[in-house]
Amino acid sequence: MQIPDFLNRKINGIENKPVRNRKNKWAKMSKPKPPKSNRWKDAQRVKVHLTNECERIGSGHRIVWAKIGRKWVYLTDGYVGFGKVGVKTFNKIIKV
Repeated sequence: MQIPDFLNRKINGIENKPVRNRKNKWAKMSKPKPPKSNRWKDAQRVKVHLTNECERIGSGHRIVWAKIGRKWVYLTDGYVGFGKVGVKTFNKIIKV
């Protein structure tokens, strides 16, 4: 079986390089950015498994920004969701 000319990568005996994959335009949205306000300047990025703790963020495995205090942990996803959970609850849902 012979490859048609329009599918053949060789032009005049020289092989052209294949087209490289383009970066996904949604890849930038997959990483949450830290909030810009001064309240979140000490926040750290953590992976958690949420079930019903923060409805605004959602449930399942999430990467969120957490500001850990003495009694409460404030969570945000970097977009619009935010919430707070107790430190004891946070230590149970954090994923290492």
